[in-house]
This record gives sequence, structure tokens and C-alpha cells, in this order.
Amino acid sequence: MKLFKDISILLINLFVFVSSVAITITFFIGGGEGNMQAMGAECFRYFTIDSNLLCGMGCLAYDVFYAIKMVKGTEIPKWVDLIKLSVTSAILLTLLTCVAFLGPTMGYAMIFTGRNFLLHALNPIAALITFALLETRVLPKKFSIIGIVPTFVYSLAYVPCVVFAHVWPDFYGFTFGGHNWIVPIVLIIMYGVSWAIGLGSLVLNNLVTTKVHLK
Repeated sequence: MKLFKDISILLINLFVFVSSVAITITFFIGGGEGNMQAMGAECFRYFTIDSNLLCGMGCLAYDVFYAIKMVKGTEIPKWVDLIKLSVTSAILLTLLTCVAFLGPTMGYAMIFTGRNFLLHALNPIAALITFALLETRVLPKKFSIIGIVPTFVYSLAYVPCVVFAHVWPDFYGFTFGGHNWIVPIVLIIMYGVSWAIGLGSLVLNNLVTTKVHLK
């Protein structure tokens, strides 16, 4: 049973990494699809791509240290767990945004069809499964604030490029048709949701870990 769990962790994390990298490469070959019509490096303006790549790299890093743990019996460094929490929160924000906002406004068929299904649904769900249900560690609730970091960093690019420089269209519709006054409210909501996702993932992980250790 433990071997099955170990292999599942390694394979699911590897899947998220390979999937995120492979799909990003397709933007440099044939361009995007659905709501992400971009070619080449333009794809990095989308939080979906950034969060998937970040999560993929976080999953790969976790796999490396998890494999070392399996061979040598050493503990996974705390900073690796915190990175995994942060990138998992980021990619889950992508899923939640698609379900609650982009799907109703743009159409679920556009958001969850083709490669977008992997980016917007399957990869986030896979990341949640590994972080919260399979990987066992207990993290203090105060670390949930780390879930905000990717969203905050992305907003430092999105807001200036959309609101002030006007070099990006408001492809997420956060200004609701050019109403820039609403942007601070949207940011507060997004930061709050990012924190809530991080907290929820962390609490679920801690509950599962405690239950495993009690057996």
C-alpha cells in the first residue's frame, strides 16, 4: 500500500509537470485556443499558463526530494512543502476562477475544451490530490498566507499592463468593461480567495495527515 502511494505521488506530480511544460510549448508551435489566443511568449501574460508552470516546477521539485526521501529516508525540507502549498493554491485559483467567473461569462465549452481542460481542470485537481490527500505533512495554519504570493506577483504585472499602460487587453474582464475604479475591489477579492484556497488546502492536508498518523 505504501509503495502504491509513493508511486502515485511521483507519477501525478510528474504528470502535472510534463503536462504544463508540453502545453506551454504548443503556444510556440501552433498558438493557443479557447480563451487564450496567444502565440509564443505572449502566453505568459495569462495566469493560467504561469500558475500551471509554477505548479509543474513545484511538483517536480517535490518529486526530487520525495525520491531522495524514499532512498535515503531523509525528511523533505520545509521550504519544499511551502512551495508546494503556494503553487497548489495558485493553480486551484485558476480552476475556481474558471468555474465561478470565466465559465459563466465566456462559456464553459471555451474554458474546458481541448488543452484548456488540462490547464483549467485536470492539472489543478491532480495538484490538489497530491498536496492534500497523498503527501503527508503538518503545516501551521499561518503558512496559508503563502497562497497569496503567486496572485500578488501576477497582479503587479496585470494591473499596470491593463489599467495604466494599456498594452494588454482586459482578457479576464476584471475591470468589467473599463471600470478601473473596481480593480482594487477585485484585487482584494482575489487575494482573499487565494488565501482561503491556501488555508483550505492546508487544513485538508493536515486532517488527512493526522488521520494517517493515527492509524
